[in-house]
Amino acid sequence: MKSCRGLRQLSSLGFKRWSSKAKPESFKTFFSNAAKGRLFENDAIEALAQHSFQLEHTGQAGDKGIDFIGTWKVSPLNSVAVVGQCKKFASTIGSRELREFEGVLARKPSQTLGVFVVANGYTQHALDYSQASSYPLLLLTLFERYLTSVKMNSAFKTLLPDITSSAQYRNDVPRIGRLRHYTFLNRGVELIAEETLV
Repeated sequence: MKSCRGLRQLSSLGFKRWSSKAKPESFKTFFSNAAKGRLFENDAIEALAQHSFQLEHTGQAGDKGIDFIGTWKVSPLNSVAVVGQCKKFASTIGSRELREFEGVLARKPSQTLGVFVVANGYTQHALDYSQASSYPLLLLTLFERYLTSVKMNSAFKTLLPDITSSAQYRNDVPRIGRLRHYTFLNRGVELIAEETLV
């Protein structure tokens, strides 16, 4: 798994360097939308790694709508193939983006799980659309590397009937304090990355 620490440190250093000389709007130019998108994609990969996903970043020009690929180790003997897409839009995601993502899944083996990660949630129409999809979909909302919303469609529940999600609370999240976030369970046992169990 590729890390974004270097990118995060570079952007932090760049911001400090620029903030003393330039107007705040100059930072928008310095820290491009592409860089923000890449940072969000890496945050998503790091967040999912905490839940036994083993992912590799693929997002780049011409990536055909795939930002990461890999597997989800849902039990010691069972892994499922994963392809994912991230969207850090200022607004909620609608059904059009999910239709496009289905086009990506159509080119993958039938048991591949589609993971869609956004920053600002989904419209009700998008949620309804995902439920009717024949592709297994996991719709996530990410905030500061926390999964703040988890939606599993019917095809997901058919593919992985033992997987559920559970809400937890943290009281120490910077800038906002208390935050509800989600974790995944397999038959009631939390899915945690193996390296965090040491």
